[in-house]
Amino acid sequence: MSKVGTKKDDVTVGALRFVHVDSTREMQEFIVASATNALKAYYKGEKNHFTEVAQQIKKEIEETQDGSWHVIVGKSFGSFVTHEVKKMVYFFLGQIGFLIFRHG
Repeated sequence: MSKVGTKKDDVTVGALRFVHVDSTREMQEFIVASATNALKAYYKGEKNHFTEVAQQIKKEIEETQDGSWHVIVGKSFGSFVTHEVKKMVYFFLGQIGFLIFRHG
């Protein structure tokens, strides 16, 4: 039995749900796109741990934005952070949480 018409690139990451956003619309869209790409790589088996997902997102953000960014990825985590104004996004893609921020 073969799976006709399916591609390996057709990976869904789940519904997008924002918990807290303090960023520009452009930054928010960039971060969500980066997280989506990294999570797809995880689901396809190209990445083995959420640490690798976080590293990919951090690298992509720091290539285009100034400063050092912090990226937390996981199914269950708690956090209390301070961040620069307009430099934080906390959201879920399906059941995977992403907390991405810059702290000066």
